[in-house]
Amino acid sequence: MKIGITVIGDKKLSLNQSSVNLNDVIGADIMFKNAGYESEILETETLEEKAQEFDCLFFKAGPIINFGGQQSKHLVSEINAINSFKGPVVIYSVDQDWDLPNKERDGFLTIKRPVYFAYSGKNHSAIAEKQVKDVQVIKTAEFNQAYGIWKLISEQETPKIYPQYDAVYCGQARAELMPLLEEISLKYDLVTWGSINKKLAHSKKLNTHTNFSSVELPALNSLGKYSFLFFKPKTRWITPRICEQMASNSLVLFDKRWTETEQFWTEFNTFSSDEELMRRISQEPTKEQLEIQHEKMKQFNVDEEIAKHVQNIVSLIENEV
Repeated sequence: MKIGITVIGDKKLSLNQSSVNLNDVIGADIMFKNAGYESEILETETLEEKAQEFDCLFFKAGPIINFGGQQSKHLVSEINAINSFKGPVVIYSVDQDWDLPNKERDGFLTIKRPVYFAYSGKNHSAIAEKQVKDVQVIKTAEFNQAYGIWKLISEQETPKIYPQYDAVYCGQARAELMPLLEEISLKYDLVTWGSINKKLAHSKKLNTHTNFSSVELPALNSLGKYSFLFFKPKTRWITPRICEQMASNSLVLFDKRWTETEQFWTEFNTFSSDEELMRRISQEPTKEQLEIQHEKMKQFNVDEEIAKHVQNIVSLIENEV
């Protein structure tokens, strides 16, 4: 079986331009290849031309905004490829808030054929009803591209960059976290980059671009002695960020409400309250603690997870290929 992997969304997918979408499709590509299948990442500009060379098309869900009340030319090209493809099409979402608008509107192209749907979490059926409600969905499954990204990063050398600040945070500017992050930035040297820089008055701003390849992120996370993995109630699964931080030279502090990360916990890398987190940051991480973190990252049985998640997709479409 030959699988073509690409993106459905407003922005084009290019192999020469770092983006979250590219990180995710690279992760999926690694997983299919690791499980013994032939796969290829398809750039948006060649998608319609090359699509029919494949047995299955696998679309990672990207942002769809319809700026100015119009569909982007990239989205039109992707929907054309979906509608004309003769084999099974899988749409895969990693975002709990993603939505695929597919209602009939003047001048808008819509998906006219049934598709399969996959999602990072176990609640994939419920998410399909919310995210692709205007598309006929045949079946759904769980698929998590994070394991492909984990495989890629775990095979890299540890970064040669070492902490220059007390802590580093590269996550989203989530409203519920801002008071805590502001407190950290007042008491400690906290370095940040991206959109959160506009929200935090006292953090040290890293003046750099915001789109990185996954293999770059362990080096960036190494800028702080500590980094954080805060709990998100709707994201109860292993995410790429876990590996991107564990492979770095920052000591990762895990929010104990995120029980899915328990296999990576030690007596020195968790917190149950804001007060405990602040106490952890006040301590100096040791070389031995970092070595334990790196070993736990490498010991994680990522091949087993890859095989299981790829089989979820293969089982979805096996009657059509």
